[in-house]
Amino acid sequence: MNTRILVSWLFVIFSAQMVSVQAYGALPLILYALSNKFPDMDIMGASQDAHDTATQKIIKENITFADVVGAQNAKNALLDIVNALKHPEAYAAIGAQMPKGVLLEGKPGNGKTLLAKALAGEAGVDFIAINGAEFTDIWVGEGVKKVKELFAKARAKAPCIIFIDEIDAIGTRGQEFGGGAQTENNRIIAELLTQLDGMSTDSSKPIIVVGATNNKNQLDPALLRSGRFDIAVRVEEPTLSERKELIQFYSKKLKLSDAIDFDTLAAKTKGFSGADCANLVNQAALRAVRRNATCVEQGDFIEALETCDIRK
Repeated sequence: MNTRILVSWLFVIFSAQMVSVQAYGALPLILYALSNKFPDMDIMGASQDAHDTATQKIIKENITFADVVGAQNAKNALLDIVNALKHPEAYAAIGAQMPKGVLLEGKPGNGKTLLAKALAGEAGVDFIAINGAEFTDIWVGEGVKKVKELFAKARAKAPCIIFIDEIDAIGTRGQEFGGGAQTENNRIIAELLTQLDGMSTDSSKPIIVVGATNNKNQLDPALLRSGRFDIAVRVEEPTLSERKELIQFYSKKLKLSDAIDFDTLAAKTKGFSGADCANLVNQAALRAVRRNATCVEQGDFIEALETCDIRK
């Protein structure tokens, strides 16, 4: 039987009968049961193909802390992780256990992903990246399978860093997703906890899990228990001096007027994230282009400030 036709007919039947959200949530269970009953029907194949190409990207990062502008407190807090990855024998010699997980928390745009990449680059280890939303799937059991595959790949590549961006996409219990989705999400969390508990802390090839979230209060308390995510690092908004440094950094590729006052710009961007500073510089450059200027003036930055801060 053609897989696409079977799946299409199942959706048509459920829609025609106007079933409730709870019944719709049972659809993945039916398809999962069919795939087990008739193994020659490649019901799960399309999802698996997408999974293979979209997740678990293994890269060797050349970014270090020197490439991260600002976030000095966060970088200092991560130095122990760098040492753990570079010198695991030092932990073993003194009898200390290496941390298993690090949680990066902070508002969007302040460089959590960049810090995670720099952590891997600083330690000289592989960086395995995945977004929390990529664990969710219409197929029952696929999310749990992805977690298992992720950690299996990490063990083969150790020492390495697993980076789970937007970990709150899977790390939140009790949300009313409807149907079987909530139960499936809880299974994914349970598997993630199992894998964290099963990670060796005295291995010569350590694995560190780095999670990123905008709000750790949304996460399941079980994830934040000591022995899982042992360290929480707050990635703060840039300070006055850091905002000046960020604006200067993003302006390096521009042709600037000699009269640019970076101190004034830094003072006027209170509350800006690193991403906001990058956007400010780009908007100023666009204004210079629109007026056919040969360089970016201070006035371009001032005008850009009027539209860049969308929180006003």
